[in-house]
Amino acid sequence: GQAFNASGRFGGALEFDGTGDYVDLGADSSLSLVELNFSISAWIKPDEITFGRILVNNIGGTDTGFSFHLDRTGGDSVAIYVLDGGVEKLERETSFGTVVVGEWQHVAVVVDSGTYSNSRIYINGQNQTLQGSSVSLIGDAGAMIGKKQDSNPITFLNATIDELAAWNRSLSE
Repeated sequence: GQAFNASGRFGGALEFDGTGDYVDLGADSSLSLVELNFSISAWIKPDEITFGRILVNNIGGTDTGFSFHLDRTGGDSVAIYVLDGGVEKLERETSFGTVVVGEWQHVAVVVDSGTYSNSRIYINGQNQTLQGSSVSLIGDAGAMIGKKQDSNPITFLNATIDELAAWNRSLSE
């Protein structure tokens, strides 16, 4: 499992080694992050950029939900996406090369009014240019830190996370 690391950004942190570590937050409806307005933030220190999930809500058996994750598709970036029945409806990500391996960075996503056209991703307080299109949000169920709710090894996070927080409202700058 994940290890508690005393050398987090602010005191202790959770360290994920990319080979099976995760935190299951359960499926209680109070944990649902797929609301009309929400925000997620965390301090991360990646050891490697894979497709590691920072926070996932209701993606798994039905492949329907929301993911906030690191992405290596075209370069080291932060991404959000929505799947509906296994069909990718949207992916928005920062410009490539915005995430640095081995350094602490503050990452945040803010979603307004239930559409991704109002989404913002911040890295170290800077609003990032996003690539992608917009659709309405979907889903409602459990949440996980550090992996998708299946056993695909590329979705395990290889990073240390500190101060992960989620709000059911969109935070302002």
